[in-house]
Amino acid sequence: MEKAMGMSKEVATSKWESAKSKDKKMRKRLEDLHTLDEEVTNGMKKRRKKYKDVLKYKKNTATWAFSKFINQRDFWGRLTFSKTEKNVPTMEPAVATQKNSEGEWEEAKKVKELSGGERSFSTLSMVLALSKVSASPFLAMDEFDVFMDETNRTAGLGMLVHVLRQKRDCQTIVISPLSMAAIPKDDADIGLIQLKAVDRNQNTLPVRS
Repeated sequence: MEKAMGMSKEVATSKWESAKSKDKKMRKRLEDLHTLDEEVTNGMKKRRKKYKDVLKYKKNTATWAFSKFINQRDFWGRLTFSKTEKNVPTMEPAVATQKNSEGEWEEAKKVKELSGGERSFSTLSMVLALSKVSASPFLAMDEFDVFMDETNRTAGLGMLVHVLRQKRDCQTIVISPLSMAAIPKDDADIGLIQLKAVDRNQNTLPVRS
C-alpha cells in the first residue's frame, strides 16, 4: 500500500491531517465572510432606513416652515418634492394668494406665475424654510427685496431677522439697495453698513495724487 501511494503511512497521515486542518480553517474563514456579509447587508438596510427617515423629516420640516412663512402674508403654500426620469431630486414651490367666494384657496400657482412682489416673498420664504433643515454656517442674500412692495418687504425683513436670530451658528450677509429702516440697529447681533450713494454725475475718481 505504501508502495502504491509512493509514501509511508506516517507521511500520508501527516498530509491528511494538514489538509484537514487547512480545510477547517478555510471553512471557518468562509463562515466568517458570510457573517460579515450579513452584518454589512443589515447595516446598509439600517442606514437606508435612517436616511429615508431623515429625508422625510427634513422634507416635512421644510414644507411646514414654508407654509408658516408664506402664511405671514396671508398666502397658502406648499413644497412638492419629486424626482426626474433620471432620478434627480427636484423641489417645486406653489403658492395660492387669494380665496374664492366660498373662502377656499384658489389653485396654487408656480412661483414664476406670481407677481414680482409675491414671487420675491415666496422665494425668501423658500430659502428660509430650507435654512431650517440645512447646516450651512453661511448665508448670503443679494437684493432679494428689489421687486417687493412695501407690505411684502416689511413682512419679509421682519421674518428674515426673526428666523436668522434662531440660527446662532450661521452668519448672514444681506445686500440691498433699499432702505434698511425696518432692521433693528441697536442689537449687538446685527451689524449695518451703509455705503454712500453713487454720484451719477461724477466724471473723475477722487484719487489723491
